[in-house]
Amino acid sequence: MIESSDLSIVSVKLSPSKTGAQFVIVYKSKESRYMDVFNPPNGNRLLKYQDKIANPVNGQATFTFNQKEVATLLDVGLVAFKFGNKSDFLFVTSSDIAVILNNKA
Repeated sequence: MIESSDLSIVSVKLSPSKTGAQFVIVYKSKESRYMDVFNPPNGNRLLKYQDKIANPVNGQATFTFNQKEVATLLDVGLVAFKFGNKSDFLFVTSSDIAVILNNKA
């Protein structure tokens, strides 16, 4: 489990789909917050934003990527998931994404 003072990431699952791939993040949050996914530092090649997805409860956030976005995930080197305005990040390398997708394909 990954934790900060007001956020716990319980699990992260990446699964291939017929049209791309999907990340599912199970969390516990003490406050409402937005979530976004981007390539650091500024999301110039990949940026997905979801407003107030992490409500102050136990929950689940789902990010769906089409084939073109999956190709970008595999090419950018590092993918960041940001949880609100604080310094709550989850980082996943493109090489880890490739291994997971290739093992489940």
